[in-house]
Amino acid sequence: MSRFRETIEVGVPVRAAYEQLTQFESYPQFMTGVKQVIQLSDTETHWVMDLDGQNREFDARLTECRPDQKVAWQSTGAPLLAEAITLKQVAPDRCQIIAELEADAMALLPSDAHAQESLGRRLKADLHQFKNYIEQQVGTQHAL
Repeated sequence: MSRFRETIEVGVPVRAAYEQLTQFESYPQFMTGVKQVIQLSDTETHWVMDLDGQNREFDARLTECRPDQKVAWQSTGAPLLAEAITLKQVAPDRCQIIAELEADAMALLPSDAHAQESLGRRLKADLHQFKNYIEQQVGTQHAL
């Protein structure tokens, strides 16, 4: 298993970032390779992803959910994936997001000789996409 950690600061209140991160069905808007996430229950989701050019589906379970502080989930079978997202308020309208991903990079991206580096780059890119997405969403809400 490989571990990845990325941090980014976003220009929204911590509550707005937390609420967006708990709306799993919006993940395809900012996560590379995520085609669909279906909320099955308060603690279970079903994911459809394009991994290395192949459709992969798996179920995941919410393992931690602390309002305005942390959201964590892990797959319940293969592929082995677990992510924890910690939020920290840095100002009334800014927060820091720390994403920690644990995954079997070679199982997820079997034809990528640099799977570990690719997964690390994906996590960083996803955080930047989330930043753009949430700042645009919150900006749109304030404009209404």
